[in-house]
Order: sequence, then structure tokens, then C-alpha cells
Amino acid sequence: MCIRDRALNVLENQDRFKDQEAIRCLLFETSDIRHILKTLSDVCLNPAFEGKKIHFYFCEKNKENLARANLLFQTIQQADLSARERMELFLDLFGNALIREKSAAYLDSCIKDLMNLVSEDPKTKTPLKQIFDFAELKFKERDEVNDAITSWSSKVPFQMESLRDQRLRHHDKERYDHRVNLIDWDCKMNLNRRLLLLLGQTTRARGRLE
Repeated sequence: MCIRDRALNVLENQDRFKDQEAIRCLLFETSDIRHILKTLSDVCLNPAFEGKKIHFYFCEKNKENLARANLLFQTIQQADLSARERMELFLDLFGNALIREKSAAYLDSCIKDLMNLVSEDPKTKTPLKQIFDFAELKFKERDEVNDAITSWSSKVPFQMESLRDQRLRHHDKERYDHRVNLIDWDCKMNLNRRLLLLLGQTTRARGRLE
């Protein structure tokens, strides 16, 4: 399932599951939790699923995706924050490479709890320990997930701007010095004219260059 796909309710064909007490869903290489959130939000409104247990199996080759899923679920269940604050944190952590100072401070505060969660340490305080099960992960895989979580610390040097510039240089090659013209060409050839008027040339260029 391509990460650019829209969020899907994996239980949309409801007739198959109406006689089952427990439903098991395997999500393979979906890269994030959007399908789980979409499924749960739809199921909560459907009386046909009342009282049923739903088990999601989240299979990912890249352990960074497992770590990220833990972080996003942790953000959703932060009951001490308002709904608006949780939404802002979730969107910042989900979609931005460069995050706000407030989000970075929150991320630092989560690292220890998330590592204890993956290690199934009884010291962990997160409510996720009641619904997450890491029994299928080998110890080596748990270490890989925790390594990814540790790398999020603000104490770990990570120059996002220079890394993105290197990626752009590799992608554009000899066209790198003319990237402003490339951006303008892409927008005019691939975007709807109404959307072009809405965004404006300055906004388009800034979004691609920053």
C-alpha cells in the first residue's frame, strides 16, 4: 500500500466480520498509522462492531516506522493536553522535518517512556502499555526501535537543512542552480490553474526551496 494513498477503513466490508468475536488485521509496510485511525474512527460509529475486539498487527521492515507509530499514538492519548494542542503536536510530528521548539521539547519528554514501552519495562507510565504487545519483536529488533527513538533527542546533532540540500543536489544534478525555474515549470504544468492563483508564485517557490 503506497504511503501516498488515502486513509482506508480496512474493515469496510463489514459482512465478513459480523459473526466474529475478535477481528485480526495485518497492516504490512503501510509506513504510518493513518489506516488504523481511519478504521477505528469508523468502527466507533458502527453498532455492528459493538463489543468486538480488534487486533492490529503492524508489520514494518524499517524499525523507524514502528518507533514513529509509537510516538504518534503516544501523542494522541496525552489526556493532560487539550485537543487543539494534541492536534498541533500530531501534525507537526507527522508531517514536518523541521519542528517547533515546543514540539521538540515534547519529543524529548517522550523518549524515555517510549523506550521503556518497547522494552516492556514496568517503569513506563504511558497508557499504551495496556494495548500494545511487543512479544513478536526479537530483542535485536527492539534495540533497533529504541535506537530510532534515541536519535530523536535534541542532543543528537542532525542538520536537516544541509541534508535536504544534499538530496536536492543529487536529485536535480546540473539543474540545481536553476531550481527556481524548475519549480515554476512544475507548478504550471502539473497544478490546476485555480490552485496556482490561490497559492501565488512566492508561496510555491518558498514551499519547495525551504
